[in-house]
Amino acid sequence: MATETKKPQATIVTLRSRAQMRATEEFINGFNEEKANQLAERLSNLEAVWKAYEAAQLKLYEDYEDESYEEDDKQLNELFDARNAFYDSFALVKRITMSMEDIRSKSYYTNIRRYEH
Repeated sequence: MATETKKPQATIVTLRSRAQMRATEEFINGFNEEKANQLAERLSNLEAVWKAYEAAQLKLYEDYEDESYEEDDKQLNELFDARNAFYDSFALVKRITMSMEDIRSKSYYTNIRRYEH
């Protein structure tokens, strides 16, 4: 049987991960050249956010298994739906952030080459 503290901790990690994902989405929406130096760090943090979220979701799922929630498939489906929605956001934000970093890198190297000649 899962400990009583395991579920609240997993819930807190889940909520924290969602907040971090929203912060990254806001960063992208408000992106400008002054924030360009944060891209690599944001991308690195994004991976950590996903891993923490996934681990928390697994703990919540284990709680459902331990507590025999077979009668209440609705809660389990909500857990999976939330995980899938979070993953969709993660994948989109990661792709956008990587594209932004790639564009920034190409622009940087193009400017260096311009000054070399």
